[in-house]
Amino acid sequence: MADPPNSDPVPETISFQDHIYAKHNHGIRPKSYKPIRTSYTSRLGEIRNAINDRVRNNETEGVIEFLARVLDWVSSFFGGEEKAPVIITAIIDADVHALAWGRSGVGHPDFVLPNDAGQGGSANATNIINKIRDAHKGKFIAPDTGVPTPKVGEMVWVTWQDLENRRDGVYLRPLIARDNNSGVDENSGGDQNKKTTNKPCNKLKSKKPSGRQNRNRNADANSMAGNVRQESIDAKKERGQPPVGKGVFTGFPDIKTHKINQALHCTLNWVCYTGAKQSKDGEIESANISKIKKFVKKYHKKGIRTYIMGYPAYGHEEKFLAKLFSLANSGDAIGVILNLDHYYSGQAPVSPYEKENTLMSEFKKYADKKNFATGLTATDIAGNPNIPWKIFADSKTGVDFAIPQVFSQDYSSLRDEEVDNTPPPPPVDPEVGQPTSFDGLLPGNYRELTEIFKLPAGLLEKWDASTGFNTKGDEDSDFNIRSIYMKAAAEVIEQYWKQILPGQNAKVFITSHRRDKGKGNHSTGGAFDVRIELGDSPIGKAGLYDRVPVLQTWASLKKLQGAGRLPMGGTGLYLNVNKNNPRKGIVGLKPTQAGAQAEGSGQKGGPGGSASPHYDMRGYLYAGTSHTRNTIWVNLDKTGNGKDDVKNTDSARYYLRQNNLDDVADYVYRDDGTWANDGDYEDGYLPAVGPQVQNLLQVLGLDSQAPVLKTSGAEGPFVAKFMAWKQVGFKYIIPGLGMIGNSPNPNGWSPDAYNTNEKSPWRLRQDATWTFTSVKEALGNSMANSVIWWDWEGANKTAVNWPEKRWAVIRELGNAIATAQKLNKIKKSSISQGEKDKITNWQLGNYMKASPSPGEAKAKQQAAATPAPDPPVTKTPSETPPEDTPTPTGLTEEKRQEIQNKIDNKVKNLKARETELAQLKTQFTSAENAGEDTTNLLNAVKAKTAEVNQELAQINNLRAQLGQEAIAGSSGDPKDPCAHLTLGKPTKIDPELSNVEFLDYGLKKGKPLKSRSYIVIHEPGGGTSVKGVLRYLKKEGNSVHFTVSMKGAVKQHVSMQLAAFHAGSSANYNSIGIEVMNPSPEGAPGKKYIPGSRQQLERLWKLVVKISIAGTPGIPKYFVAASGDIEAYNWRDKLPLRPGIHAHRMQGNTNHSDGAFPVLYMSLRNRGLGPGAAYKKAWEMFSTKSGVSIPENPAEKEDNKLPEGGAQQVCPDGQEPVGTDPETGGPLCP
Repeated sequence: MADPPNSDPVPETISFQDHIYAKHNHGIRPKSYKPIRTSYTSRLGEIRNAINDRVRNNETEGVIEFLARVLDWVSSFFGGEEKAPVIITAIIDADVHALAWGRSGVGHPDFVLPNDAGQGGSANATNIINKIRDAHKGKFIAPDTGVPTPKVGEMVWVTWQDLENRRDGVYLRPLIARDNNSGVDENSGGDQNKKTTNKPCNKLKSKKPSGRQNRNRNADANSMAGNVRQESIDAKKERGQPPVGKGVFTGFPDIKTHKINQALHCTLNWVCYTGAKQSKDGEIESANISKIKKFVKKYHKKGIRTYIMGYPAYGHEEKFLAKLFSLANSGDAIGVILNLDHYYSGQAPVSPYEKENTLMSEFKKYADKKNFATGLTATDIAGNPNIPWKIFADSKTGVDFAIPQVFSQDYSSLRDEEVDNTPPPPPVDPEVGQPTSFDGLLPGNYRELTEIFKLPAGLLEKWDASTGFNTKGDEDSDFNIRSIYMKAAAEVIEQYWKQILPGQNAKVFITSHRRDKGKGNHSTGGAFDVRIELGDSPIGKAGLYDRVPVLQTWASLKKLQGAGRLPMGGTGLYLNVNKNNPRKGIVGLKPTQAGAQAEGSGQKGGPGGSASPHYDMRGYLYAGTSHTRNTIWVNLDKTGNGKDDVKNTDSARYYLRQNNLDDVADYVYRDDGTWANDGDYEDGYLPAVGPQVQNLLQVLGLDSQAPVLKTSGAEGPFVAKFMAWKQVGFKYIIPGLGMIGNSPNPNGWSPDAYNTNEKSPWRLRQDATWTFTSVKEALGNSMANSVIWWDWEGANKTAVNWPEKRWAVIRELGNAIATAQKLNKIKKSSISQGEKDKITNWQLGNYMKASPSPGEAKAKQQAAATPAPDPPVTKTPSETPPEDTPTPTGLTEEKRQEIQNKIDNKVKNLKARETELAQLKTQFTSAENAGEDTTNLLNAVKAKTAEVNQELAQINNLRAQLGQEAIAGSSGDPKDPCAHLTLGKPTKIDPELSNVEFLDYGLKKGKPLKSRSYIVIHEPGGGTSVKGVLRYLKKEGNSVHFTVSMKGAVKQHVSMQLAAFHAGSSANYNSIGIEVMNPSPEGAPGKKYIPGSRQQLERLWKLVVKISIAGTPGIPKYFVAASGDIEAYNWRDKLPLRPGIHAHRMQGNTNHSDGAFPVLYMSLRNRGLGPGAAYKKAWEMFSTKSGVSIPENPAEKEDNKLPEGGAQQVCPDGQEPVGTDPETGGPLCP
């Protein structure tokens, strides 16, 4: 059987494979003040050279120092006496080292850095490092012996003596200065040239705050927002996006007060300004619109989003909303936020809450008209339970995001009261299980620990090959040593299942342990796939219904990790969600609802699985990458064939919810899934881990200390205030932090002894740390990658005795370089050691999952890989913003050519198979007519059809790869920022339809279509030039699959396998779009509409017929606007989106009026009318509806004449002709 698809790649200490060009060296960017070379620039002689020099865009202009990662170092002595300057090999993430990040360099999947002693690296490490040093100018020599020797993997500053030619590399200093190295000014970024402002390297492993050793930090920050020129914001395109990254409330906006340079220095991603405040009598104080526009223009130009906030008053909702959205629209806001702190002004909410329902419903209506994101903020939701918060939290009719303002306004003695949450000391009896932290088990010492193992008798003999374990090499090989730990893990798992199902002889069987040849962590010995067997069958022989379902098996792995019995490694779940027998999969949470196994790998697992659940000890037995400890993944097999179709956990949950498996979707979250609930096995839940279950260290005979959990007494109440919002139902929660000091208590924070009642930066550090540890753990997936402070004015306040400014804390969050600069600065500072500890113990640089700039936020959304929506049946779509471009695949030219060669070969194979299929069909027809037995021929036709479909699917997948690459561009190559303004030359691609030329102009393309259910007809509204219309579509980020010119020339521009962006999200992933050129300023039946020529419309009809039969299944030639009496043709009304042919205007969008006349013509042709008769009838109906006079013999005008052979050649829907049409000479159809 094939191996299950759960071979997670072997993680390394530092990952080089997810390289982002110039991620650490943010000064390396295309210079926006340089003009762009256009296609008509002269390239002759000296003129060419002069132009080249003028437009040459030197990305590193102004950059004189670079951040680099150390790969190795050499420190030698001259003559055995004098110490020489250290020599290092290092790699920067851009410039001359860009190519060294590929698969032939550090991006090779097997590449592992050696340690400082030169040990432990991969077999290819030495060759790769030598190549970078010698061929890629990666050698750097310290200028003197005072520069400290770095560690392998450390970040350092480097440059070249001959900077222009990148010769004679110089190692300047570590990113974080040693004690023997001079400090770096906090604001310099380590660069003496002010043009180069460094932004977070985000891989700095900051020391955890005191008392927080056992908290899981979020992933490293990857904030690209800094004091460099950022991508400016197009508010119309960004509008509707929720906030990401760091933000600050500003109050009424004023660019003179809220200086853009301050926002850039602190790497803000968004700001929220006050737009309107309504008093209880309904009067409104609003921001100055002129100041709003100036403020927004500056911030959007620098890539910082702006959101507007308003304070409504009870009973005056309509007046308030009209004013607030007028300001939002005029001020190009990205989103609108309601602040309910003063909504009631002393009044009490009254059931059935008519005012609150009106406020939310009207707020949503206003927002939807212009596609604003909607938010809600308030200070104390838990203290106001009488307010109907659920109205605003509803997932369909409520707001998009919520901002709980947990300001911690005053000092509390709980802040300094240390709460010891450490469990009681271990029991005297070592056989009684207890939790432990596994902090002492590391990739660097797991071998050493084996020397002090006290293994129970028979442990290794029990877990031998009969239980599924393998060996590799010598007895003390790394694989076999790691296997001992995994055998102990199997023992722990079995103890737990004997607790869960006593008397049922629960046993653990390892379905997959060792898998070599690139099979990821299964080649290390530190991973296995597991199933639980019941009953008296020999181990490994249990039948399907004597096995525990995979869902509960996976949950047991999570429960044991959460209870401190197993290390928090990687845990994978593989579900069979096939809906059909005989391999029907999971239908619910209970074991009785698990269903069958999938084919292939699924046969090894339990009920409901496409493979056995996976467990590994990444981060403990082998080093981790970005996929570090406490990782989960969930894959789905939708067909029951043993091959996973959904390989993204978020997408898996989405699919489960779409298929009425919400309880399963809720079960499979990493930390706060319902698997964590204690319950009965029969109901799908598992009991709490009992004392009869030892932890892994106890099984190995090692000392097992309970984890030390000491926290501040204030941390629990702080978390509880945020949890109240999740419990109400808010799903996208942005923590609101504060710095209010003397309200309501005038003493404020005086007990902190800084001689001020204001809240100190140290307390801000505490708030931020709690937010990104305890609050994040509590909120789980409900917490957004965002945070906001109240407020700008407060951030400006300082106190003489504070060792740092409040703005410095805001700057440091998610900004690892800012942390490094701060640590460098305080080393030689005169502040007390106690104050230094408050900074070093509460570092913020590595917090925040991400804080992308607005341009990056779009790419981040695509990483989630949300599935395209299912084709709607009766839903009328609404226009939505253009979908985002897929993330770059980064294909090299060599890889692109390889894929194209595969496509070419498969197209040849496809044509050969289609020819064979046609021959078989002919033989079948002949045999059937002769009355012969056709069984074998019929089976041959079915088999050949399956081959054709399989070949076609493979071609489509390969074309989709190239299609996404064409959109995204190669990673590392800066894009031409003005490319969307020009159409450029097309790329000719193999046609998908006969006699239809395929010209790819680089229009925006989406992911592969989910279905081909509709054909949508567009008219551009005054567009007569195909290239002009395409240029406009490209500029706007839209696209269509086909165009039909004024004279009827048909061209293809996007593959029919990919989505184009032409009809809103409800239709884009299920439709083919056609743009039909037309000079009219409005659509039919408007009086200014001019129908296209008969030649044009007939060519359109033939194209639609080809498209409708090009796929399997085909698109029905159904016209919803002409489904009844043709005289009652529906020109204007909103119509349901059903499979068939639609005019763009018929989708119910009142701002569109195109496509109705071409669709009418085609519906008449589909009813059997010839081209001339259909065209004449369409004109008559249009004239009757619009009042426009019919031209004389419209069907016989010169420009309407059909070319030779232009008459109708076939009857619609495969009908047999009943004669010859006297008008056209074509077939006369029923």
